Amino acid sequence: MASAKKKIWETIASGLPQVDFSAQYNHSIDVPVSLLPAEIIPEDMRPPGIDAGDKVPVSFGTAYDGSYSSSVSEIIFAGSYFGNRSLDF
Repeated sequence: MASAKKKIWETIASGLPQVDFSAQYNHSIDVPVSLLPAEIIPEDMRPPGIDAGDKVPVSFGTAYDGSYSSSVSEIIFAGSYFGNRSLDF
């Protein structure tokens, strides 16, 4: 009898609204660095001591990033939820 009641409550719970939330946070200890030729940087904007034939270290990333998502779902109509009952008209 207890297992039947448990099964009934499991079925009822599956038809209730379901809420899901997830989050992700990332800390990159070492942000990747690329070396670019100094020629692409205008001469008046180059760091001091950088000549035309040198390489300039540039990073194209962020040290921290994150994301989150959430969803809500509910069974509006599903024949399996209501069971296999025959209707007599």
